[in-house]
Amino acid sequence: MKCIQCNTDNDLRDRTRNSGRCKNCNHSFVFEPSAESNPRLKFTDAFFQKALQDISNNGTIHFTPRQLQYLLDRRLNKLTSFHPIVLLIFSFIVIVISIFLFLANPVITIIGIFVSASLLSGAWKSFQERRNPRPELITLPQVREWLRRWQTINGDTTLLLLPLAQSAQQRSISPDVSAYSFDRAVICDRDEIAQFLIANNFHFENNCAVLSIDGYPQDIFSTVMEMLKRNPELKVYAIHNADAKGVNLVHQLRTDPNWFGDQPIQIFDLGLSPYQVLKGKRFRVIQSSPSQTLSSEARQSLAPQEVQWLEAGNLVELDSLMPQRLLQVLNHGIATSQSSDLGSDSGGDFFLMTDTSSSSVYGADSFG
Repeated sequence: MKCIQCNTDNDLRDRTRNSGRCKNCNHSFVFEPSAESNPRLKFTDAFFQKALQDISNNGTIHFTPRQLQYLLDRRLNKLTSFHPIVLLIFSFIVIVISIFLFLANPVITIIGIFVSASLLSGAWKSFQERRNPRPELITLPQVREWLRRWQTINGDTTLLLLPLAQSAQQRSISPDVSAYSFDRAVICDRDEIAQFLIANNFHFENNCAVLSIDGYPQDIFSTVMEMLKRNPELKVYAIHNADAKGVNLVHQLRTDPNWFGDQPIQIFDLGLSPYQVLKGKRFRVIQSSPSQTLSSEARQSLAPQEVQWLEAGNLVELDSLMPQRLLQVLNHGIATSQSSDLGSDSGGDFFLMTDTSSSSVYGADSFG
């Protein structure tokens, strides 16, 4: 195992003799694979360091512990499982070799058939695991503990976003600025996603307000809402998980008088929607409680398979996307809405979902 400080190789005997420190520079190791009972969680400091570099796009993007959890879960599962295509190829090779050896030794052929059948069974199981929701390999408390240990030895991870309760800060908007408004607003279904966007200056780069449906950031929320409601040309972008709360978000924005229920505005549902998940086939689906409550309007706006997918307890979180990818998708959605022909039902990447006297709602055909 290599030391991340000086790149010196240290075998288990070296690490044991030096009390978990590098034999060359005396830097402490955070993780000891040999002490981990779960074979899927045997990883090194270099593995964890690479995950931090990738999740932050080499130190340029703030990220949440949940986003890091998804990345680690994905990579640790890859280390301990084979792709079904690989297993199918090995199975085919075994069958071919067994056929050629049949005349020389029929016993080898029989053994080959059993091995091939085992590989085919493994390929089918791997395919089902990738297609269907699977339990998370690691938990968020585990990731937080790993980060705590990492920061104790290697210093603060400055791009890691603190929990909302610890990151609260008092901000204010000057009277001169509050006299104006924004042309765009991004509304998130969760405070953590709004925090992520604001920390990465998404609001500055897109000249838009970023708020959560639950009122984050609390210190300036009321002032920003007053600014938004002054603009009759406002465009609103909804961003959310593919779950019941997420698909209810647009309905709340369009009808709730505390939001935009009394304004004729355009609302763009960027996703995630069950339709995008079912169409894309590349999202990390997990199982939540099957008791997801859909509003009657949200239910009517969904296809039967989307309702069935939600009521089965399926869920895809925005956190499952890499931070850089999520920012790119949102930037693309906003840019596309500016250039699409929204005067018809087939305007670019958006289609007309709802058109009422108070607002027009457009849905994104795909997520990125």
